[in-house]
Amino acid sequence: MAAAAVLEQEPQLRAIDVATMEGDPALRLRAAEFVGQCIANQSFGFDSKDDLLEKKPQRSLYQAIIDARNGNKKAFETVVMNVLTDDFERTHKYGIIMEVDMSLAEDGTVLQGEQTLDDNTRNTLTVLTNQKLRERAKGPEAQNVVRIQELARKGLLKDNYLVTSSLVHHAMDDTEADKEGFFSRYRSLSLQIISEQEGELKVYSIFVAGREGPHEASFDIDAIREFARQLGASYDDLDTEEILGRPLLVPKSLLQHGAASVAFRYDQAARVVTRKIKYFGRDSDKSSSEADYVRKQEQDFEAMSGAKERAMETAKKLIASSVSNMSEATTKLAELNEEQLKQRILYDESIDANVLGEKVAWQVNHARYLRSQMTNLDWQNNELLRREIDILQRYINKNGQSSSCPGGATTEEKDSFGNDVEDSGTIKLEDCEFVSKECPKCGEKNVKTTVKDGVYYGACKMKCRSDK
Repeated sequence: MAAAAVLEQEPQLRAIDVATMEGDPALRLRAAEFVGQCIANQSFGFDSKDDLLEKKPQRSLYQAIIDARNGNKKAFETVVMNVLTDDFERTHKYGIIMEVDMSLAEDGTVLQGEQTLDDNTRNTLTVLTNQKLRERAKGPEAQNVVRIQELARKGLLKDNYLVTSSLVHHAMDDTEADKEGFFSRYRSLSLQIISEQEGELKVYSIFVAGREGPHEASFDIDAIREFARQLGASYDDLDTEEILGRPLLVPKSLLQHGAASVAFRYDQAARVVTRKIKYFGRDSDKSSSEADYVRKQEQDFEAMSGAKERAMETAKKLIASSVSNMSEATTKLAELNEEQLKQRILYDESIDANVLGEKVAWQVNHARYLRSQMTNLDWQNNELLRREIDILQRYINKNGQSSSCPGGATTEEKDSFGNDVEDSGTIKLEDCEFVSKECPKCGEKNVKTTVKDGVYYGACKMKCRSDK
């Protein structure tokens, strides 16, 4: 059901701009004081009677690794949660709904694993170097941390969802956005909703596209403004940072299926502003009902549950590694997950070929085509195809880069069996033709692609090629 129809049936229900609620100015001041303490005190120690600023040990991924080495099971679960979240955020930039559990301590502190939301703010301020993102962390993100805890303490998340929209910074061009870990190809954004269910807090992140391709106009801000309007709020004339700092408190009856309803409503809003049918922000040939989004949500939750075993194995490797500080822990986590991504991307076509960068997307499409030509018997006997795929895998390992957050790391070069390899040097690929689902440069769909002397040529309107 369209948002407008729901509001006509229940005119008394509207989303509330949290920034306009009584007491919010005091919360913003509280957040500013907290950030000031974080920046001023390099050890992140706090000497305030305020429970938000009370001196507590800083919890981080690195601290969880140390505790897990000493047999702490809760710490191990915290490491697994970090691995799993990084994995999905690194792999899927749009078209997915993620679920993370948080808990509410007796004193009202919100915990994600063993980490408080305050810990997350401290850790973020420690690693961020980009000034625009530091201002985001110091401003709207820090304010939202305080708001979440206050709303949870007051019980307002039992009957409402807190909906936050996080877009690519409006002042970032594609080059800067990609450098800082955004997926600018589709101007991807996340919609986060938080609610209390049976005494526990649930966090859902919905990743959607904000434009159809790298040479298409962005509609992300306009779609979010329309999304807010349909819920009875106004984001008119606000930029991305102001929108982030104005989360909405939405009655659950307006979002009957939670995250699935948010994804559905975003696409309805995007359809209004683009006049095109959308599915998680991408163009679609057919309209999807809200029930379709519910089924997609269930599939995504099952996929996360199924990936937990892989995350546990990665967590064990991370704990056994020689990391000795928070920066090394974050980098090692990125390396381990990226290493797996570079192997999985060849056979898991639900992963966008461009998540490792345009430079290697041509090779990913090529390797996927070659794999599609092989049977199990071929893999054992067709040396030509095996050789070609291994050459492509080496190139992907060497040149692919991914990110789930600012500062994502790359991995060491491995072949398709996990062995160290030498650089592919001047080895040539066999000339061939295949169809790419999307051109890595312009985004045109179902493009005939020709490989000649190691260069890829697309038969798209823009006549794209890999060497230019």
